[in-house]
Amino acid sequence: MSSTQTFLRSLLHKTISTLSFIVIIFISNIYAQNKQVKFERITIDEGLSDNRILSITKDRFGYMWFGTENGLNCYDGYEIKFWRWQKNDSTAILNSRIADILADSSGTLWVSSETGLSRLDFANRQIGRFQNYYHEFLGNLFETGNQTIWTHDKTNILKFDKESQVFTPVVNGSTQADSNLRWLFMDQAGVFWLTTTKSLYRFAPDSATDIKNLRFERFQLPEKMRAKYSFFEEITSPLADPNKLWLQTHITWPPARSSWLQFDKAKKYFSNLKENSLLSSDGQHQYIAALWQDYNGDLWMGSYRNGLYFFPADGGESHRYKNSISNKYSLSSNKISCIYRDRDGILWIGTNGGGVNKLKPPELSFEMHRNLPADSVSHKYDEIWSFFEDSHGMLWIGTKSSLVQMSVDNLGKTRFIPVLDFNNQKAEMHGSQIRAIAEERPGVLWLALTNPWQDKLDRLLARFDVEKREVTFPLQYPHTGSIYCMHIDEYRQIWLGTNGTGLVKIDSNRRDIRQYLFNTRGATKGNHWVTTMLAATEEGQNIFWLGTYHHGLVKFDPVEETSVYFQNDPDDPASIPTNGILSLSESTDGSLWIGTRGFGLVRMDEQENGRARFTQFSVKDGLPDNVIYGILQDESGIIWLSTDRGLSRFNPRSMKFKNYNTDDGLQSNEFNLGAFFKDSRGSLFFGGNHGFNSFVPSDFTDYRPPQVMLTKFRKFGRVVELEKPLHELKEIRLNSRENFFGFEFVALHFKDPKRNEYAYKLEGFDKDWVHIGNKRQANYTNLDPGEYTFRVKAANRDCIWNEKGASIEVRILPSFWQTPLFFILTIVLFTSILYGLHWTRLRINVRRAVSFAEEKERIQKKIMQDFHDEFGGRISNISRLSKIASSGLESNKLDRAKTLQKIAKNADRLYKEQRELLWELNPENNSLSELIDQLKSYSEELFDSTNIAFQLTGNFDAWMAVQLTSEWRQHLFRIFKEGMHNIFKHARNCENVVLDIRCKDAHLEIKLEDDGPGFNAATGSKGNGLKSMASRAAEIGAIFEILQNDNMGTTIFVRGKLS
Repeated sequence: MSSTQTFLRSLLHKTISTLSFIVIIFISNIYAQNKQVKFERITIDEGLSDNRILSITKDRFGYMWFGTENGLNCYDGYEIKFWRWQKNDSTAILNSRIADILADSSGTLWVSSETGLSRLDFANRQIGRFQNYYHEFLGNLFETGNQTIWTHDKTNILKFDKESQVFTPVVNGSTQADSNLRWLFMDQAGVFWLTTTKSLYRFAPDSATDIKNLRFERFQLPEKMRAKYSFFEEITSPLADPNKLWLQTHITWPPARSSWLQFDKAKKYFSNLKENSLLSSDGQHQYIAALWQDYNGDLWMGSYRNGLYFFPADGGESHRYKNSISNKYSLSSNKISCIYRDRDGILWIGTNGGGVNKLKPPELSFEMHRNLPADSVSHKYDEIWSFFEDSHGMLWIGTKSSLVQMSVDNLGKTRFIPVLDFNNQKAEMHGSQIRAIAEERPGVLWLALTNPWQDKLDRLLARFDVEKREVTFPLQYPHTGSIYCMHIDEYRQIWLGTNGTGLVKIDSNRRDIRQYLFNTRGATKGNHWVTTMLAATEEGQNIFWLGTYHHGLVKFDPVEETSVYFQNDPDDPASIPTNGILSLSESTDGSLWIGTRGFGLVRMDEQENGRARFTQFSVKDGLPDNVIYGILQDESGIIWLSTDRGLSRFNPRSMKFKNYNTDDGLQSNEFNLGAFFKDSRGSLFFGGNHGFNSFVPSDFTDYRPPQVMLTKFRKFGRVVELEKPLHELKEIRLNSRENFFGFEFVALHFKDPKRNEYAYKLEGFDKDWVHIGNKRQANYTNLDPGEYTFRVKAANRDCIWNEKGASIEVRILPSFWQTPLFFILTIVLFTSILYGLHWTRLRINVRRAVSFAEEKERIQKKIMQDFHDEFGGRISNISRLSKIASSGLESNKLDRAKTLQKIAKNADRLYKEQRELLWELNPENNSLSELIDQLKSYSEELFDSTNIAFQLTGNFDAWMAVQLTSEWRQHLFRIFKEGMHNIFKHARNCENVVLDIRCKDAHLEIKLEDDGPGFNAATGSKGNGLKSMASRAAEIGAIFEILQNDNMGTTIFVRGKLS
């Protein structure tokens, strides 16, 4: 929608009276610039393509668009992107001189320029160009229906059909005869009004099905006005309301000057308001180039040479704003070209040479009530100490010496009625401050007082009859002190917080008075000072929170009459920061807010273990001062604080403060203890020594959440141009290698962009929202493949969040090795490998079993062969000798005895050899230790009847862990048995034999050494015994060596690798 069309549709019925007033008072008021405002400048230094602004609008997403003499600009509050005409580039806009901008109902942007119309289709990232062949320059743009755009050039009204993309001129003889076409605009009813240099025309775009049959209605000036006015010679932005048109013209009579005409739509009648020479103070021609009327009737007028004018609808003081070289917050230029007000109340002013000026709506000020001698209805008592709203909704104000009733009359005027003045009482009551007000029943109030001349409590608690306007002091109480706070409970018991006598309870019959003093360290007579009292409920039971001046926070149970103290402990940093408490307030979430005497604001959260957690906020966190006199929470959860340096607005969610002082309308920067109150309508009241302030908190909060847009997508730190804008995409797909990506985003809220806040979350990865303050980007890396949703939300400066925000799905595609197919193939392959390994192992085991069986058979055959050779020979000898002995062939008894000895010897050898064979066949003997035991037994039997000493050596600890195969055990036994037998048989004069067995480095080494004369290897190697020994060592893959030195003995060495 164009800027002209938007403001036309926003006008109210106040237009007529407003403009009448303007014309009458124009000269008298416009020259003052006494209202201080701050204009924020947006120029080429901030990224604009040109400082000459021709048009301004805002699209449906919230982006601001500026049309300039040299390009189209899009502004998001932080950055500016612009489009220009480029030679030989069919994808650029048609012309860089932008006359008007229209954001249509579909979100497409249309731009009129000197040579035609350009269309920016952001959904498809396309720019369409439509040349105007009837005339060069196009003017304002308007949309009717969904497919039609209306505009004009110097001679024609043009209708552009979006579907056919064709311009069709509206031919009318009257308009062409009237010379140049000056202006086209559409009113709220959808009727077009056309001005030429001579006439005013009206036509309805839907008055005929064929554009050639459109009916034009012409309006001319009356005869007496024609000579005086050069009709619409330099018409600028016209102003229209539902009933009348306001048109700027030129008066041709010298001196030339501008004037305003009024056209009544119903009566079809022209009238002039007043003939003012609209001249500025420097005598230059005053030409109004832009108009804007706010929803409340306030009017802004931009002149071509003399700045910006403001005329309030209520008839208040008008203002003129102009450029000041020494003031960077003044208008950047006095040449105003266009004006636009957005939905957030921000005024955007385009200038010719100074770029764009942004004027934020003024901050609301606090309503102040104080003593104004010239105002008969003003508040007459400046020193305010308390507020109270009774059961009838009447507000009562406690001041120094007086009780005041505040009411609103039928005309909406606030009136203050003094109903009690203690200065009219006894002298001892003069100057009494009403510190607290409470209602016993309708029509009966109790007033708690402090008085510099009176310290008797029974003279400081007054009963006030509202109807009779009568004050009494009905109590008899001897104690002294001052009252600072008061509460009347549901049983009509009065509770008083005093200075000096602690907490006091007065029963309902006003006879029984109880005093509760503080039983804490440092409690002395006279310092039992209760500064504030808060009645609350806890688990259905009434309790009191008491703030004290010296003894910290007290939780008092009025039924059990017990107290729990929360005091500062210097050795415990988790304790309450101070014992000096001035104010208390309980929030809707159950937290207790504590205003302190010099330690700022403290939040208390009770815990299940009976302790409490305290969170402190001070000046370093944004408070204006660390003395907190009053705490009030408004309906939205915002906490308002009165201090020694103004009021402060605290947002518990964002933990941020916004501070106000006398420049914002406060009665003073200093407020009084206890002078704070929230009424039943949610209005807040804070009092001080110069009156009080009242306000509705919602007036200070901008409740419009910002529109949130995703602006950029990055991969590996670089911006990626996608096929569509991010807000038009549903998802982004990435492969598994694109594991570093991020988004940029913006909150389109222009009041204070630097104070907008952001939070984001990647659903599927982040568990909670990530709050990043005013930063506008989020990055992720090393995410697993899967589906995610990126969400971002934003808040304006008042922490009003757009919870919906913006979102986009992110799908990270897995690599092939991360897909289910790959997983299935892997399982199949792995299973196949396992199956193959299993069958391979099975075949190996089968082969081993076969080999083992074959080897077993071979060994058995060999054993049987050995058995046959050895045992057979022994048995044959025994049989032969037995026959000889039984046949009596011996010649004598001596021979028979020898024969019998031979038989016994052979039988003994047969027994030993049988025992050795059984040992070899037993698989339980396949350990090195069994082999050693067997060799040791054999050596003892062999060398027992000789002078040879046998010794066994080696690393004994390693023997027990070594297992041998049957083959190894049998061959080693026979090798060294043969060696020992050779020593016994051939080693003459041998005295020592050593068998050394060692296990090291997975090898077994066995040495058999003797100290005999040795033997000749050349002759001894031919024996069968040595050959057999070498053959057996070779069969088990061992090294066999015989080492000898003449007369130095012999060594048999075997070394093999253990399996």
